[in-house]
Amino acid sequence: MTPRRLISTLLLLVFGYFANAQGACNAFFIYNMQGTNTVQFFNTSSTGLSCSWDFGDGQTDNNYSPAPHWYQSTGTYIVCVTVSDSSCSATYCDTIQILQTPCTAHYIFYPNGNVVHVENQSTPLYPTYGSVWSYGDGTTDTSTFPASHLYTNPGTYVVCLTIHDSACISTQCDTIVVTMDSCHASFNLLQTDNHFIFLNTSIKPRDAFCFWEFGDGHSSSNCDSVRHVYTNTGDYLVCLTVYDSLCQNTFCDSVHIGLINGIIAESFKNNLAYPNPLQNTIYFKEPVKNYQLQSINGQVLKKGNEAKEIKITDLPNGLYLLEYQTMTGLWLHQTMIKE
Repeated sequence: MTPRRLISTLLLLVFGYFANAQGACNAFFIYNMQGTNTVQFFNTSSTGLSCSWDFGDGQTDNNYSPAPHWYQSTGTYIVCVTVSDSSCSATYCDTIQILQTPCTAHYIFYPNGNVVHVENQSTPLYPTYGSVWSYGDGTTDTSTFPASHLYTNPGTYVVCLTIHDSACISTQCDTIVVTMDSCHASFNLLQTDNHFIFLNTSIKPRDAFCFWEFGDGHSSSNCDSVRHVYTNTGDYLVCLTVYDSLCQNTFCDSVHIGLINGIIAESFKNNLAYPNPLQNTIYFKEPVKNYQLQSINGQVLKKGNEAKEIKITDLPNGLYLLEYQTMTGLWLHQTMIKE
């Protein structure tokens, strides 16, 4: 064999080797959408080689057959698989479109001092999707409808809710400011003789309980404003307690009863209007120069002058404020109850 022919033969052998080596790597995959944002990839590349996946969203995988991959956001992604060994390498890429995500995490919250009440309003809500709450203080909860969360220290916390299943994942985070007073009981009162309306002005959790003690042996568990009638004159200590599973607070105030059902006691001797409670007519013990009857929100309902009585048959039962001027020019104020 001549030298030139030998060289030609060697070159053919070398080129044939590399051609066969390159042909030993074949990269390819097909895929199937599962839901709207999860993709199952089926690897049909050459087997027995190292494999790497790039899913186009910053996530990778080195398994030959990867687990279903979910995308957190809509968009177009370029997915590539690469197979290789010491003698060959091949890559195949395809485009994946994620048009929508099938779940949306959403919650609303009600902070109350160091207690935060959260309400899961995610879509869908239950039962196929798992929920994970992160309260920003190192604690978590996997309840779909968790109980109130108690913080041990005041501050600003980032609270996140994540819902997920095999087809999607979604997260909502929000900032919550926590103070240390979770229950604060308070009330205002409106008095007519021995009749009281106690207005509940407490700061309390939405699902809190209330307990009133009126100082005369009677009580109430109404969390709205309450009405109470005392049957004896004297001084009474009224207490309101608001509480739930995480907090409790009590506020007390004293009331004085000097008039029972229209009977004049010493502290009310200047009042001219009676009876109280009343029904269809307000009477004056002596004529008044001017008068004005208002609702408790300040709306003037009736007014007049030189009167000895006021007809109120057209007014509903409730609480009213009466202002009137005596013949000597003195202005007096009374709270009246119509029953």
